[in-house]
Amino acid sequence: MILINLETKKEYFLPLKKISGEEASICPECSEKRKKKTVKCFSFNHDKSAGRCGHCQITLVIKREYEPRKEYKRPEWKNNTELSNALIKWFESRFITQETIKHFKITEGPEWMPQVQKEVNTVQFNYFRDGVLINKKYRDGFKNFKLHKDAELILYNLDAIKDSTEAIIVEGEADAMAIHQAGYPFVVSVPNGAGTGKINLDYLDNCIEYFHNKTKIYLATDNDLPGRNLQEQLAERFGKERCYKVQFKDCKDANDCLIKYGIQGI
Repeated sequence: MILINLETKKEYFLPLKKISGEEASICPECSEKRKKKTVKCFSFNHDKSAGRCGHCQITLVIKREYEPRKEYKRPEWKNNTELSNALIKWFESRFITQETIKHFKITEGPEWMPQVQKEVNTVQFNYFRDGVLINKKYRDGFKNFKLHKDAELILYNLDAIKDSTEAIIVEGEADAMAIHQAGYPFVVSVPNGAGTGKINLDYLDNCIEYFHNKTKIYLATDNDLPGRNLQEQLAERFGKERCYKVQFKDCKDANDCLIKYGIQGI
């Protein structure tokens, strides 16, 4: 659950389990700095949507209750199951099978790409929530990407983690497909990659209810500086006590590991 300090506007993630009444928890502000890190000094009242720490006296409220709801645009869903041979061969070069492509409902079609200033053929990664198309990412043959204009940011393959108690988070759609193909279906990808500075994690606010029941969250981002930065920021938001960092041997990411070592290597 995302909480906010209304005075400083600082945000915190607190892994609360109840949906009503009082709940004791560690304090997201001071517990990490104390010797007794596991003492549940923060009391949250679900009925009032607010909580207070008995040690540092900080008061936090649920973020969404104090923000206007943003209106989003959704892309149109088209059941384009006839993919070109060129696209299938591209996925095969990444060791992604046709069975996996069908499972993820990959589509293909022309799209205006601002990076090349023209309409070109694109592979389309469709972002669903509860079976409804929420967003779409387009990728052209020049490795340019864009998300659907004014659509809501959510995690890719979000429905796959709805009922699981564990989740794997990767940095790209092809990495999610590789992890799924290796036998770990409870995998999602961030929609906007990583960076070396502060990363836009708005998609977590839109998906946070999917993580309330997670006991383990595996952070399997790219093996580079931006990927490690993303790992740290995700761990801060989810709580480091339930996050586990994953490395892919001498490979950059999950898809590269699949290509080099096969599904047994992931």
